Amino acid sequence: MGLEQLLTWLFARSTKRGVGEDSLLQTVERPPRDWGSTVLLALSEETPEQRERWAELLRLCLTATGAKPSQKYLKTAHQLIAEIGPVEFEQRFCEWMPALDIRPTNPTTFFSSQNPDDALRIPDAQANLLRGLLWCSVELVRDAKRHLGDDASASQQVDAAEMCRVIRQAAISGFRKLRAIGPRCLKLGNGAVYALGEIGSLDSLAQLAILKGRLKTASARNAVDKALTSTARRLDVTRDELEELSIPDYGLSIAGRRRDEFDGYVAEICVSGKRAELQWFRPDGKPQKSVPASVKQDFADEWKDLKGEIKEIDQMLSTQAARVEQSYLLRRVWPYAVWRKRYLDHPLVGTVARRLIWRVTTSRGSVDVVAGGLDDLTPSDTQVPLVDKDGTRVDRALRAEIERGGSVTVQLWHPLEASSADIGEWRDFLDREQIQQPFKQAHRELYPLTEAERRTETYSNRFAAHILRQHQFHALCEARGWSGKLRLMVDDDYPPPHIELPQWGVRAEFWIESIGDNYGVDTTESGTYLHISTDQVRFYPLEAAENRAHAMGGQYLMYAPDHPENHPLSLDHIPPILFSEIMRDVDLFVGVASVGNDPTWHDGGPEGIYLDYWRNYSFGDLGTSAVTRKEVLEKLIPRLKIASRCSFSDRFLVVRGDIRTYKIHLGSGNILMEPNDQYLCIVPGQSVTTKEKLFLPFEGDSLLSIIISKALLLSEDIKITDRTITSQILA
Repeated sequence: MGLEQLLTWLFARSTKRGVGEDSLLQTVERPPRDWGSTVLLALSEETPEQRERWAELLRLCLTATGAKPSQKYLKTAHQLIAEIGPVEFEQRFCEWMPALDIRPTNPTTFFSSQNPDDALRIPDAQANLLRGLLWCSVELVRDAKRHLGDDASASQQVDAAEMCRVIRQAAISGFRKLRAIGPRCLKLGNGAVYALGEIGSLDSLAQLAILKGRLKTASARNAVDKALTSTARRLDVTRDELEELSIPDYGLSIAGRRRDEFDGYVAEICVSGKRAELQWFRPDGKPQKSVPASVKQDFADEWKDLKGEIKEIDQMLSTQAARVEQSYLLRRVWPYAVWRKRYLDHPLVGTVARRLIWRVTTSRGSVDVVAGGLDDLTPSDTQVPLVDKDGTRVDRALRAEIERGGSVTVQLWHPLEASSADIGEWRDFLDREQIQQPFKQAHRELYPLTEAERRTETYSNRFAAHILRQHQFHALCEARGWSGKLRLMVDDDYPPPHIELPQWGVRAEFWIESIGDNYGVDTTESGTYLHISTDQVRFYPLEAAENRAHAMGGQYLMYAPDHPENHPLSLDHIPPILFSEIMRDVDLFVGVASVGNDPTWHDGGPEGIYLDYWRNYSFGDLGTSAVTRKEVLEKLIPRLKIASRCSFSDRFLVVRGDIRTYKIHLGSGNILMEPNDQYLCIVPGQSVTTKEKLFLPFEGDSLLSIIISKALLLSEDIKITDRTITSQILA
């Protein structure tokens, strides 16, 4: 194994044996088959003097056993990097870190499990070595000018942006979940996050922002939050300000475009919706479909960098859309000038913010606005116009108000604070202007308090008695900022999934219960329950004691329940927007993780015990999100070529094919066939794609796209060739 060889070589150098220790370098396999042999192969190409410098640095890295480096460590690392050469260190670092994702082809001698993911585990010695290299990268990036001097030529410059991207990938590699093991290497993941936080540059903070959107586990997200909080404290700004100030513009113009020239050929990046699109132009200005051969050959490094930036822009766009949506729960309000600079007029964030509705408040009242004239923006523009739902420009009046000394603030518009007429007019405006929102805003589901919830007073049963896949539910909770633990069939108790909202002084809880008592059937091999059932949603003061329930079932109990602060809050005292947003999260958890959404569960799962629930969920009354989906489809379907074959009932989109008529449930996407309501199983991705372009009013509802794709497929059922589908239709 390469790691064993590397450690043996380092030990030989440290003991100054000097007899054959470099012979190990001659036995390294080419190409290298794991991380250790990648490092050894690189060292074999160095001069003996440079190898000795690297050996000394790597031996130092092996001492990285703590959570952070000492001053002595940093001082020594600084001296050794200067001797090796900062640029060479950067090149080797950017070569070695990605090699962590090489799957070893030889069985490891460190672990002996039959689990195929065992080969990806990182032993402690390697973890320490990697963490030490990450600490060294902080020293290099943060103090690059001190190493190189202000007059360093371009060939001597350290590519700090690339190093930060590599560190981010190392974090993802370390936090990656391995089957039946857990995170691959917390030392690596935490070390990489620590490094990005300590660097504290625009490049490193941008990578932390991407990590915050990419990482799903609570431990990984907590590490990122800790790094961001520490950096914010060091820079004397708030966390929110830090995240806003650290978003790079990637060289984009205010119109979300960027042009790079390669010996006459031009690559134009255009940020459209949730992704960056690349278009090539020939020297004569005509479009070209593929990457020019001369660019691949003569500008290989630049082309690689460009591809990396496009991928990073895509990741940053989804991260920023999620961050802006959190403004509802964070109760964010911005001074107008700050909002314009950090959101509306920002080259990257602006591509998200300009597709949203904002409420601007002055001393004279409020006005709801959206960016106008987006198609007319040019690279020379510096500000985006604002218009109301009638298309009237309002930003000039707002500037005049500020010049008079008036206060102007901005917050994200929420439909719960608007009339039904205003919501309808905004939907019409966005449809007319073909503005696709980055998340549901004008079409956002609303959850006002029901009479049943007023009667129960302190809890909601609106989403009780559902059966969810626990692992998927847990992943969704973590993605939406809720805390919780996977329940195992053990003698232990667990708190309910919950989210703390300090801006409101409230903690929201979603009570659940484990299902089953048959180990290995109702659980995974490791004892984790496969399914859970849902119960109440409750709200407590933020400082209230924790509720807990036994893993294998039973009532939730709280320590000192009689203490005043431990009492649940009355639902009619919860602010309407807060209540609606929490219930929307819970609806998402149920809507995505419910076994009723699985088209292959028509037999009720193991032993058919969930059959009644599956039928009721799959074809029952529509929930709030499904009602919204129906409203959207009622506008979209008439624009399709299949409109004459489609109609709506209370719960279904009805599609008339040439062979049979089909009813697609608008809540689950599952299908019944007339005349006898026979079930038709079509798994998403199984012959349900379409090339027909259709404007969707918002991003993020995958089921909406699936229903449309199924309708297009079934309207021409006579053309279906997939045997698994035709055998059911013709049965």
